Amino acid sequence: MSENVLSVKDLSMSFGGLKAVDSLSFHIKGKEILGLIGPNGAGKTTVFNCITQFYKNYEGIVILQGANKDKDLREVPVHKIIDYGIARTFQNLELIPDTSVMDNVLIGAHKDVKSNIIHHILQFPSLKRNEKRLKEKAERILAFLGIDHLKDAYVHGQPYGIMKLIEIGRALMGDPSLLILDEPAAGLNEKETKHLEGIVKKINEEYETAILLIEHNMGFVMDLCNTVIAINFGRFLAQGTPKEVQNNKAVQEAYLGEAES
Repeated sequence: MSENVLSVKDLSMSFGGLKAVDSLSFHIKGKEILGLIGPNGAGKTTVFNCITQFYKNYEGIVILQGANKDKDLREVPVHKIIDYGIARTFQNLELIPDTSVMDNVLIGAHKDVKSNIIHHILQFPSLKRNEKRLKEKAERILAFLGIDHLKDAYVHGQPYGIMKLIEIGRALMGDPSLLILDEPAAGLNEKETKHLEGIVKKINEEYETAILLIEHNMGFVMDLCNTVIAINFGRFLAQGTPKEVQNNKAVQEAYLGEAES
């Protein structure tokens, strides 16, 4: 497996007197699928929000690592994160229901739109060429996801599993080197979950994209991830293969404790 694409060092985040993440460190390698698991309230989404810079007032360091140099992501505005190769999906779908599937995917290409109001008024040929290129790219992504037949359909009324794929398609428009998925299998039935598992594997292999995901569906995690990190109350519990983490006593106690509460 290739070199690290992201390193998190001594990450801590508090809300008032509550410490949501407590001195957490881990890294993700290129082409790796890493699962971040833990009971409800363990701090998983907070970790994601620190990595993607929705939260800036964390302690510790989040470093994006590349061939040329490392980048401290705290220096990057949240709307510029995609420019550094990080894209994410959300636990609660962030789609525009009254527009087409194609238009929702094209939103993910905003970093590649090299135009201003003058270009639009004068309809420069370069603008039309760029629009054509991005539409063709979106069509390829929709075909890759198996939903190109829906490109002109409205998002509103689509099955939940399709909407999950649309959001992933939008993220892929940014050519991410790291794709962050927040509970991608939540709300899906068994058939949809298995299909999504295959899609995520294809993204990892064919786009050569590292993937970091939060997921409560342990079957999904076990079948998909190379590495799993378990946390509880924001603290590191265990790291290893899915089977190693599943058999870890501290992890078992954390989940059993949740079940008994």
